[in-house]
Amino acid sequence: MEKIFRRATLEDREGVLSLSPDLYFGRDYLPHMYDSVIREYRGYVCEENGTIIGFGMISIVDGGETATRRGGRVLESHQGQGVFRDLSDYMTRDLYTIPNMKYSTMTINKKHFDLSRSYINRENYKLVMKIMIMLVNYNISDLQVTSSPVNNIVITEIDRDLFATILNCKPSRDYLFPEKFVRIHCVLYRPSMENLEHFLNEERYVVGSYGEKQRRPESIRLLTLASFFPCKVGTAYQIDIFGDKIEDFHAHLCLHFKKISTITKSFATSGIMFGMDMNIELIKSAFRQFNIASPGDTAFELSAYRKTLYEHSE
Repeated sequence: MEKIFRRATLEDREGVLSLSPDLYFGRDYLPHMYDSVIREYRGYVCEENGTIIGFGMISIVDGGETATRRGGRVLESHQGQGVFRDLSDYMTRDLYTIPNMKYSTMTINKKHFDLSRSYINRENYKLVMKIMIMLVNYNISDLQVTSSPVNNIVITEIDRDLFATILNCKPSRDYLFPEKFVRIHCVLYRPSMENLEHFLNEERYVVGSYGEKQRRPESIRLLTLASFFPCKVGTAYQIDIFGDKIEDFHAHLCLHFKKISTITKSFATSGIMFGMDMNIELIKSAFRQFNIASPGDTAFELSAYRKTLYEHSE
């Protein structure tokens, strides 16, 4: 049966969302952002006999130089038949028509790597980082949020001005983002001012801890960046952790839980993303202090890849 590849439209919404209704353990962001994907990003579908069997999307970041693939899904009956590969090839050809596009990135769950291995190798994608994600479920009404002073540490919400000072300070950039990328909900961004609108907007909340009252960027100890959106199981509140002073995480959670309580009064779910060298037991311990039982029972590894579209761009 002949497959048709094309750009997605608003009319494709029902067909696209029915491909994998339980994707990401019910935390799928696409139902919330599908319309904006069509208006602001690039969505693509694979059709067979009038039925949508595959979907993928591209976010354009880094001032128009990087295309990030995300949201990919294939109808279960067609998985393992090359639909992802062929759709990816179609998307790649389209990338070369975008002026000034230099790089392509993608993030893959470890358990799906075998399905993507041949494509990654053929397209010369390079591994840039590995990430752990730990899932935590909780009901806002059950939380016991109590904050206590942290000696000589300043815990604060990070606004645009503070984030700008961090991005413009090489020591703080190198400490928080050693791989030279800011990862937000599996999307890679350069740690630069051109991406500030992606780091701070109406669906982001950022907390930082500093080693001094002046909050100089060089004294940043830990930064946690949250992305939130409604999903099938309630409210998704994803937290990315940067820095290695995980002993500050409990104090960060106090501010994050106060923020969550302004968004929902019922069920919430969080994917906590952090580097492979971070102690997951310390992260779990921070959640247990809020009366959350068995945090992190589900955890898995993600791998982020990047390729150069034009060799002269490096």
